[in-house]
Amino acid sequence: MRDGQRSRMIERVEAHLRYAHSPRMHMAAIVLVTGLAGFWFSYALLQAGLDAMWLRYPIAVALAYGVFLALLRIWLTCQLALFNREHRDRGFDLSDIPVDLLFDGGGGAGGGGEAASATDVFDLDDAVFLVVAIAALLGAVLAVFYIVYAAPALFAEVFVDGVLVTGLYRCLRKENPRHWMYGALRRTCVPALITALLFGLAGFAMQQFDPGAKSIGHVCQRLMRY
Repeated sequence: MRDGQRSRMIERVEAHLRYAHSPRMHMAAIVLVTGLAGFWFSYALLQAGLDAMWLRYPIAVALAYGVFLALLRIWLTCQLALFNREHRDRGFDLSDIPVDLLFDGGGGAGGGGEAASATDVFDLDDAVFLVVAIAALLGAVLAVFYIVYAAPALFAEVFVDGVLVTGLYRCLRKENPRHWMYGALRRTCVPALITALLFGLAGFAMQQFDPGAKSIGHVCQRLMRY
């Protein structure tokens, strides 16, 4: 299949998703579950003795990214099942199918001690590390929001490749389409890598700010005491 034809298919599906569905809401739900998985992985690694936040957080993000891809595969499986049920025994070319038929039309540690003054706690070095940690965390959040923002294009490419690679169309079975994972990785691996690196930087900065901290919660507890 020519790339031009594939691109037109993706554009048609993306237009339909934007019009008739809520792809960003779907992606937000996937990202939410992924984030919860990341927190759980981080907690499990901490319980296993990995105290270094600069290392633990990127590992947790990498593991959570695997969960993200698994959830994306579940989404694709559900959409393909609906699509196959609606168009079973039909030999249409995907580029000729009305876009409204592409999818189912139905709807830590406890505080303690006396509070110190801000001047006793926040010297210049502390302030720098705190600013770096906050900036890194904000950057990671923006990278995640980018994935949500780009959800229509991502879902469209994953769905089209899923349709083609599973051979739902007899006339396309002789083609050699891309696996759906190719588009998913191409569109999300860079934001995921940036997120992992920024969380690692944030973890490093937070432990420079508070050497005894083992999590973001510990740092927040220290800040709340002043």
